Amino acid sequence: MTPDSATPVTDLAPAPEPDEPPSPERRGRRCAAIILAAGRGTRMRSRLDKMLHPVAGRPLFDAAIAAASGCEPVQTVLVVAPHNAEQLRAYAAPRYPDLAFVVQTEQLGTGHAPAMALPLLDPTIDDVMILFGDHPLDTPEMVAATLAEHRASDALVTMAACVHPTGGQHGRLTRDDRGRIVRITEWREAVGEEPGPKEINSGIHCFRLPWLAEQLPLLPRHASNEYYLTDLIAVAARGASGDRPWPVAAVTVDLDAAMGVNDRTHLAATERLARRGINTRHMLAGVTITDPETTYIEYDVTIGRDTIILPGSSLTGRTTIGAGCTIGPAARIADSAIGEGVAIRDSTIEESEVGPGTDIGPYAHLRPGARIAGGVHIGNFVEIKNSAIGSGTAIGHVSYLGDATVGEGVNIGAGVITANYDGARKHRTTIGDGAFIGVDTILRAPVEVGAGAITGGGSFVNRDVPAGQKVVGIPARPIPRHARADERVKPAEQPTDRQAGEG
Repeated sequence: MTPDSATPVTDLAPAPEPDEPPSPERRGRRCAAIILAAGRGTRMRSRLDKMLHPVAGRPLFDAAIAAASGCEPVQTVLVVAPHNAEQLRAYAAPRYPDLAFVVQTEQLGTGHAPAMALPLLDPTIDDVMILFGDHPLDTPEMVAATLAEHRASDALVTMAACVHPTGGQHGRLTRDDRGRIVRITEWREAVGEEPGPKEINSGIHCFRLPWLAEQLPLLPRHASNEYYLTDLIAVAARGASGDRPWPVAAVTVDLDAAMGVNDRTHLAATERLARRGINTRHMLAGVTITDPETTYIEYDVTIGRDTIILPGSSLTGRTTIGAGCTIGPAARIADSAIGEGVAIRDSTIEESEVGPGTDIGPYAHLRPGARIAGGVHIGNFVEIKNSAIGSGTAIGHVSYLGDATVGEGVNIGAGVITANYDGARKHRTTIGDGAFIGVDTILRAPVEVGAGAITGGGSFVNRDVPAGQKVVGIPARPIPRHARADERVKPAEQPTDRQAGEG
């Protein structure tokens, strides 16, 4: 187990050591992060690497990087395996260009993996935070607390500990009669222990880097043919001296930190815990969630105060919700910006913008590129795609607007369709301010309806309509301005009383 066996997959090289490096006190102590992600992940039964499976919309990879940010690392190294190196590098390249990778060619345990990363670290770094990549509920706050305790206690190693009701399959912290941590006892070795709560190791560890570099090559190999990082706790305790602070410290964090993901049941369990935490955070910030158990909100969603989220709603991606909105029931909103005072019920909104005071639904669908101004009414079974809708416009029911620009104060009747696709290309429709589009009008793009224009019910509009003009028919024709109202439709075209009352 020597660092020479590392197979780096990055061009990053250690920074040259200065002739007289400044002391940590003069330059401020610096920390690096090592993330262990070389597990095989076979229990996931997936072609996708375990680190790329999402929890509450965030892949484990991103969760680990976010957690590591809590120590403000000057370098971060991801330890991967031959089977997942290419997939993880491809994911990281556009997102984390400064991230260094190293391949652990032999799977020899948590005590071996950090040794692979050490050659990539600037040797003048003071501390190193080691995290498990498959612990998606670790947070930057937990890592920051661990680092703060590490420096305040002047320890060689500091860990984040949790209190577990039974201990489960986690390593137990063992303390001496003075309450000092002396080792971690693996759960398999915890024979004959008293039942009850146990102090366990969460998997977050911070080490003095020079000490870690000295001790890793000295770790014993276990019967499993692996080296255990947790053996260093006992090593540090055995080396304690009376003239220095106790070399092992711990800070207590939430039990969620110990939740690792090894299979899909673990993924679902962490999903539930993450969702509970996200919902709680929003409720404490002034958002009403009437049924948290049926409300799904991802990490990157932001919600304004006094907004009400009703049951069965899903808010995902980088969605932003303004203050004073009513969302749901059964609203699905993804990667969209919703203004203040908006009401959305039983509808789907994707990659769209909705202005303040607009109401949507039920059963409406805003597809990518929909830009809805304020005070708009979008009723049931309305679909809008790649279109801009002006303020005060009403689209009451059963309409499709695609690739359209609609002005302010427009009325869109039931059954209106923009026929925007000619079989090869999409074309745009433009409707001016104050226009009135009658029921069942088909607007064959490209076409423009001017401000204040009117289309009669059932019209097929395939030519531009000037501002203020009224058109009707198939194809739509202007109605003469001098015609009396009872002459504007031929007698043969007028419906009978029976027909007029149908529908």
